[in-house]
Amino acid sequence: MRYIKTSKTTKLFWKKFPYKAVVWAEWVGCMRSLVRDELDNINPEKKYHPYTLFFRHETKVRKMFDLLDQFSKDEIKIRCEHNGLSIYFTDYKVFDILRVDFDKELQEFVEPENTEILNYLLTNKKIEVKPTLLYDCRYKVLLGYNKKSTPESRSNFVNLAKNHPDKIVITERTLHLIQNDRFWYSNPYLYIKDSKYLMLAQMMLQHNIKSIIEIVTPDEITEKETSNA
Repeated sequence: MRYIKTSKTTKLFWKKFPYKAVVWAEWVGCMRSLVRDELDNINPEKKYHPYTLFFRHETKVRKMFDLLDQFSKDEIKIRCEHNGLSIYFTDYKVFDILRVDFDKELQEFVEPENTEILNYLLTNKKIEVKPTLLYDCRYKVLLGYNKKSTPESRSNFVNLAKNHPDKIVITERTLHLIQNDRFWYSNPYLYIKDSKYLMLAQMMLQHNIKSIIEIVTPDEITEKETSNA
């Protein structure tokens, strides 16, 4: 079998899918521009994109639609970018199908490190698995602009972070965004050491917090599985 780039993921894609595969081919744009129901009624006289691509690669396009039809939207999702088709899925069987039907086009496959991590991610969907705790912090907090956030509460958090750099890891740029009452065009994040400082951050930045991700290590997962056995 041809070489496929493989890597490991420490989180679920789209908060739902443990697997990702990337198919690279000229016909990928058909998956974005066409719908399954119209394939049998396309006029061969149409000599422009995406119809020319469809007739040039009809077998492959139909096979991909066949694959998608086997699973629900909760089980599989696709995203087209140029000639790359990213496929996110919950059932490993999808990868087996791709290896057979799209061997030449399959470029990349991403999966969790092992079954223990897979099961843990599926059970705890706001978890990221890292080899070690980054900056010795348990939580990663994703931020976003919200006009309901008051200048006083944001200023209080900035002071807290500056006074406790061993508990809250944050860049100067992110502190600047929090401090100033202007719209954010980015979605920065910060790291917090423990639940006590997480609670304080939630109180001060409640409207600016988009999500909180707990970080665990493979050793912690193994230890937990062993203790529950």
